[in-house]
Amino acid sequence: MDIGARGEPPPQWLNYRSVVSLIGFEPDEQECKRLNETAAQQLSRAVFYPYFIGNGTLKTFKVANFPPSSGIYEIDPIQFNRLYDTVKENLKTIEDFSVKTVTVDDLVSSQKNHCQILLK
Repeated sequence: MDIGARGEPPPQWLNYRSVVSLIGFEPDEQECKRLNETAAQQLSRAVFYPYFIGNGTLKTFKVANFPPSSGIYEIDPIQFNRLYDTVKENLKTIEDFSVKTVTVDDLVSSQKNHCQILLK
């Protein structure tokens, strides 16, 4: 599973493309669509879903200056203060918004046939 699948599949997975089944989650619908169109060319069994994975409740998604550092988790202020200023700047929240999270169990239940095919 790849949660927050933006970008390209990790290159080490490509070495195992004949045996890897990748189920990815990328809540950005345009990026999710792109992944479904392009990753399938690199990995024979790959599918991506446009969901935020979590415990099924509303969460606040924090967009960071450095987008790959964005997420729903709070930064530990003690650890944050130990970082270099440039890293702190990258981690600063520039925007936040509420998102509905979905549990993996709920997704597997709703996509049962598709997931079973991928996991064979």
